[in-house]
Amino acid sequence: MDFPDGSDRQLIAAVVGILAKKRTFHSLLVATAALYLYDHFVTLSAEIDLVWRSKWTVGKVLFLAVRYMKWMELLVHVYFRQRRSSLISSIYRDSMLYFVSIFGVSAANVGIVYTNIGYNSLLGTNLTRHLAQARISETRMLARELHTEADASGTTSPQIAASSSTRLSNLHALPLTNGVLRARELSRKMRHALVMGWGRRMDL
Repeated sequence: MDFPDGSDRQLIAAVVGILAKKRTFHSLLVATAALYLYDHFVTLSAEIDLVWRSKWTVGKVLFLAVRYMKWMELLVHVYFRQRRSSLISSIYRDSMLYFVSIFGVSAANVGIVYTNIGYNSLLGTNLTRHLAQARISETRMLARELHTEADASGTTSPQIAASSSTRLSNLHALPLTNGVLRARELSRKMRHALVMGWGRRMDL
């Protein structure tokens, strides 16, 4: 029996690495679903008393959206994981789901900051626009790179999948970096708004 060497060994190592990452992701997905389910049942009685029986306000809508949006996201993940498709389609789909979910969380955070701190509508709109631009730019950059590599090779090889997966992992850090930058910008605008007397308090 011949043992692989050279490029074959690199190819096998790349495939094994991809499979290991996917197994870790599946484990994290199951653990996250279990924590969500546990938290939901533990706090359900308090939610019924404090939220469902209260009047409809902006705060109530945001709470329910954040609380129940994760279940739809998990169902979408499970549904697409069960479908068979090409490797390049899987990378596209996973990246789109990731950035859509991140944008949803960012939009919810903007809404919470707006209602609790009391920014005017112009400031809230600008912050939401900045977050949207950051997510759209990241998604377009990833899609363009994957499309270019697929066209250049004519096929979707494991090497392309490995390099694309590495870039996707690197892009995962971009939302965190953007979050830090947006938080600094938000803090600066908050101080300016309070000094100028533009801030206002909105009761939930």
